[in-house]
Amino acid sequence: MKTRLQLKKLTVFLLLLCAVITGRAQVVTGSVTLSNLGNGNMHFTVDASAPAGWLTALSINYGDGSSGNMAIDTGATGQIMFMHNYTSNDTFYVASEVYAVNPVDSTSISDLIYDTIVITDYSCLIDVTSISADNLAGLTRPFYGNFNTPLGNPILNWRVEDTLGVNLPISANQNYMEYTFPYYGNFKLWFSVTFTDALTSQTCADSVYVNVNVHDTVYPCNLQVNMYASTVSGLTAELNGSTMGYNYTAHHITVDGQTFYTDSIQYTFPSDGYYQVCYYAEDTTYSIGCSDSHCIIYTAGNPVVPCNAYFTLQQDSLDPTVWYGINTSTGPSTMTYLWNFGDGTSSALPALTHNYAVPGNYIICLTITDTATGCSSTHCDSSAFFSRPENANTIGSLVITAPLLVSLTENQSVFAETKVFPNPMAETSLVTFNSSLSANGKIEVVNVLGANVLSENVVIAKGNNEFKLNTSTLNNGIYYVNIIAENRVLSTVKAVK
Repeated sequence: MKTRLQLKKLTVFLLLLCAVITGRAQVVTGSVTLSNLGNGNMHFTVDASAPAGWLTALSINYGDGSSGNMAIDTGATGQIMFMHNYTSNDTFYVASEVYAVNPVDSTSISDLIYDTIVITDYSCLIDVTSISADNLAGLTRPFYGNFNTPLGNPILNWRVEDTLGVNLPISANQNYMEYTFPYYGNFKLWFSVTFTDALTSQTCADSVYVNVNVHDTVYPCNLQVNMYASTVSGLTAELNGSTMGYNYTAHHITVDGQTFYTDSIQYTFPSDGYYQVCYYAEDTTYSIGCSDSHCIIYTAGNPVVPCNAYFTLQQDSLDPTVWYGINTSTGPSTMTYLWNFGDGTSSALPALTHNYAVPGNYIICLTITDTATGCSSTHCDSSAFFSRPENANTIGSLVITAPLLVSLTENQSVFAETKVFPNPMAETSLVTFNSSLSANGKIEVVNVLGANVLSENVVIAKGNNEFKLNTSTLNNGIYYVNIIAENRVLSTVKAVK
């Protein structure tokens, strides 16, 4: 009986020992490879190995007060590449933690990696922006290195790597070059610009690279991407990029001056504020040049909008006695207005029409104030109003437009939070809104005279909607962006360019 009990205890002990050994055998390992691209830009490549099926992620402290968290892979082996921009010349101590979590029992294991980075070339007056190429077939391809620098006679250099990282022979010292690849397949092409000061011997450099798949076929580019962001908690957000069309071969997310070579990260913003988040993808299956990008503005936390009073004066193109005061002031939605028209009168209305009894030159001032935040700002314009001879005997009027805040918002019963970004509009503008209905609709842009200058048919979905408009052909001025569905205008928002 005693022997059986001892055997039973020994069996339990061996089972526990096996469990401990098995648990200890579950390890995660990581390694970090650094590449200095110049001008404070550091490229990170993190390779991780973890138990199959575990959720693997990376937490990194860049040593300059910023940090990041991102998923690597779900499985045994994963890799993630990203870029960080250091904004000073200094020595930085980087701590990276590769960790894995068992989705079954939430067991976690990790590996710490420490690196020292020395930045000596920040504020370099060289900016290498991109590599471009024509969509051609065959082994011989032309490439263009795009850069900006005021420095004279910089050294230009090209470098080609195969999939094993071996440098291939190349001789080119111009921003344009034609290169004949030795065979069809995948390559990495680098372009760098370097300048060395003859007096101080200081070197200034910047570089960029692209992935190239050399193929014997030309194919059309049909790649479309979208960027999405959702709040996890506090200042932490889930950032996701998606692609439509062909599969991408290279992609990255840029946020807060950092670049992450992935399509999904969990990012913690350093403080409350408005941040531009972009997703970029390219398809180099046959050539470089097939790419698309999408940017959104993400609101982290509860940012305090500073007061900034500003307006511009424009004369009506048809009636020279009428002038428009385009109010582009920014600030909290609770801010108050005080207009001083320079003729002894004033108004606290955000938008109004003021008639001058006597034509003349007036100094017009706007003061905006917000008691909640304590901010205040004043802007004045002393344009010579109505002093032209043809207007001498007429009464001039000043039309103050409705204020254009940080984001233009008008709440409607059907559409909520209609916004135009950026505002003033750029080459491409985003129109976003939340809809309570699904319908075929139209976005129209009209000028102050009511003329339709831009129209685009859209499919409106229930919930959040976002559409890109090509506004590059619009002249400077005031516009109204109308959302139309069910044969009526459901929402209108003002914008300027």
